[in-house]
Amino acid sequence: MKFFDGCRPEFYFHGGRLMKDAKSGKQFWKLNLVLTLKAGEVACGCDDVIRNNYVAIETRENRVEEIRLADVVLDQVIEFYSLEDHKAAVLRCGPCDLTELRITRADDLTELWLKAEIENSDEVHKFVREYVFQRLWVEFAPRQMRLGDGVRAAMDGLTAPLRSGGIDSISLQVAGHEAVVLTKEDAERIHNKLKRIRPN
Repeated sequence: MKFFDGCRPEFYFHGGRLMKDAKSGKQFWKLNLVLTLKAGEVACGCDDVIRNNYVAIETRENRVEEIRLADVVLDQVIEFYSLEDHKAAVLRCGPCDLTELRITRADDLTELWLKAEIENSDEVHKFVREYVFQRLWVEFAPRQMRLGDGVRAAMDGLTAPLRSGGIDSISLQVAGHEAVVLTKEDAERIHNKLKRIRPN
């Protein structure tokens, strides 16, 4: 599922619970994240399931105040930032699944509530202690899509002709997998991401 792709939405860290898996004995945090939904981020960064339900709840004539989503967002790497424009994350964790998704509206505030199960560590425990009940910013990416800086820089160079308008699309294929087609929009997203990490 496309989930805030290329976006860094603001969220409220609404606490969590430290739990223990009965079989493995591993401890994990079940964190409650409440994302502030903005029309532009939803329209550009999310799949239809989020977009359509956002439109439904924002249509005041529907008189809907809460929509529960059956979907689970699987295998996400999550990066938390203390400020919207910070380059360094205060915590990077995952992959983990995002569950119990629901969209709510109160007056003019529309939010996406979800739970993220994150394996406990000293770093995660410190993050919970320091940032619980605060507003932060978050980035999500499927595990296989989180690229290192070197790979991202190579992709930026490869897609430069798309940004300049020299070509319409680039098709990449790995043996045994479907081809991935990159467009100018994809090239701009890669370039902007790299600029945020490595400013000129």
